Amino acid sequence: MPTRELADQVFKVVEQFSAFCTREIRIAKLTGQVSDPLHRTFLSDSPDIVVCTPATAWHNIDSSALPLDKVTHLIMDEADLLLSYGYDDDLKSIAGSLPKGVQILMMSATLTADMDVLQKIFGREQTLLDFEEPEREGEGITQYVVKYGYIPGASFYFPC
Repeated sequence: MPTRELADQVFKVVEQFSAFCTREIRIAKLTGQVSDPLHRTFLSDSPDIVVCTPATAWHNIDSSALPLDKVTHLIMDEADLLLSYGYDDDLKSIAGSLPKGVQILMMSATLTADMDVLQKIFGREQTLLDFEEPEREGEGITQYVVKYGYIPGASFYFPC
């Protein structure tokens, strides 16, 4: 399943980025390949970042293994594909359970009608950043960096 593969890739990259601050940033990867008791073990350390699919996230939220009281950010990569992968109900359940004030970030290389549906599911004010790049290979590419301070608390990352 592509979602599990991307979760593995994202987890490895996050580990690399946080290699010099492993004591300050704890990361957990939850996949369907791992048993519920092992998920609970990963989550018992109150990780700062949880990488998982929406279905795995909701399963752990619903079973109380993943509390949402410290969540500050919800990040969805390849957001335009989440609904086509059948995560509708999981996303609605998660959206209804999130505490107020959680910052939601949706990443997508394409803007499809599904993005509008996701915005309605999460029912929050949104800002759209649409970066148009020239089609030339490797030329004229602009890199954007957004810096912000470290905020203690858990965050989700849903690769797809």
